[in-house]
Amino acid sequence: MKMIFHTAPNTCMELSKYGTDTFYILGQEYVKSEEYRQYTKQAIADGRFTILDSGMGDHGDFLQNEQLFELVKELHPNEVIPTDNLYDSEKTIANTMNMAKMLDFKGITDTKIFMCPQGKSIDDYIKCWKWAVEAPFVATIGMSKKTVPYVIAGEASDQAIGKCRNIMYDILKVRGLITKPVHMLGSEGPQEYIHYKGDDMIRSTDSCVAIWAAMNGQFIGDPNYKRISTPADYFTRNVSQEDHELAIRNMEYFNEKVLQ
Repeated sequence: MKMIFHTAPNTCMELSKYGTDTFYILGQEYVKSEEYRQYTKQAIADGRFTILDSGMGDHGDFLQNEQLFELVKELHPNEVIPTDNLYDSEKTIANTMNMAKMLDFKGITDTKIFMCPQGKSIDDYIKCWKWAVEAPFVATIGMSKKTVPYVIAGEASDQAIGKCRNIMYDILKVRGLITKPVHMLGSEGPQEYIHYKGDDMIRSTDSCVAIWAAMNGQFIGDPNYKRISTPADYFTRNVSQEDHELAIRNMEYFNEKVLQ
């Protein structure tokens, strides 16, 4: 894996720098906060690799495809994730095609499409993934932390993210469908990525687990570490000095175990 995007609360966005030179732009936060907008613009000016997300995978509000495209025109991020409708492959494919048409119409070539396949069953999900592989305008494919556990284990469990994505990876790999760069959306913890060691197609991940664990007094390298569900108000929470120091320790551990 080449890149990690640590997602931090808006009160301490500087923590997002403790990884590779990246920044994960949450569209719903960008439209709400002037401070977030200024930080995002500076991150882009500094040359950090940016992914623009609609916020579908988080709690609360998310941006529709047209709103997302307006931000693409303003920011020109490296990649944009067209609004992916949870468990709905048809709407997700339609939104991806729509984003491709809008980018093409405006002649925007510096922002690439990052698609997050969806589905209500394993077969439906794999069919959507195959569509993403075959679509020439899709540059990167994301593996959801919610949909994959849902189609593999029957529920979007926080404790099943790693195991279920390992299983889905194996299914896709044996079918010859890991042929474009893959990004793991969210994370259960660094242990998941051992399974992908040596596969250069598993490119990146975004996660708040290192910081959120620290805010709960957890060291993610502890053998007893278990992911605690991220609360709906995560992005508005404060990080104490003690938590800040543990967050850096956690991110350094995450980077050491995951990056290669």
